[in-house]
Amino acid sequence: MTRQGESERYAYFVLEGLQRAFYSDDRGKEHTVVFTYPNSFSGVADSFLLGKPALYDMETLTKSKFLRADRAAVIELCQSHPEILKLIHQATSIALRLAVQRQIELMACSAEEKFRLIMGRTPQLLNLSPQKYIASYLGMDPATFSKLISRVEF
Repeated sequence: MTRQGESERYAYFVLEGLQRAFYSDDRGKEHTVVFTYPNSFSGVADSFLLGKPALYDMETLTKSKFLRADRAAVIELCQSHPEILKLIHQATSIALRLAVQRQIELMACSAEEKFRLIMGRTPQLLNLSPQKYIASYLGMDPATFSKLISRVEF
């Protein structure tokens, strides 16, 4: 959908499918940042809102359908309809809160706690995404993730 270094041109609303945002480090290792699902927004939001190059890639993991709006159209809508700007502010505030919550979980939770949290929120992720991407999202290696699947009930 969007490559690191490109500017995000669209805001997406997911109708179907699973998407993944990931950062590639200098060694070429991928680090999953977020998954997006139906009935949520997708795309590289900070790049879209700021008009700056994306710091990470966004890709589809399964067949996906979206509603999308280009940046110019969204800016125009915000200027002519303040309620749209208010909705974007609300969505951005929620996304920031979720990002902070995720950061706290990554720093303060054990591998098992992180595993239980993600499986409690989105158990279907196991059927839709390769396990290595989920492990990366949780900040653990794939072997640790595999052990958790076999021994932790959720």
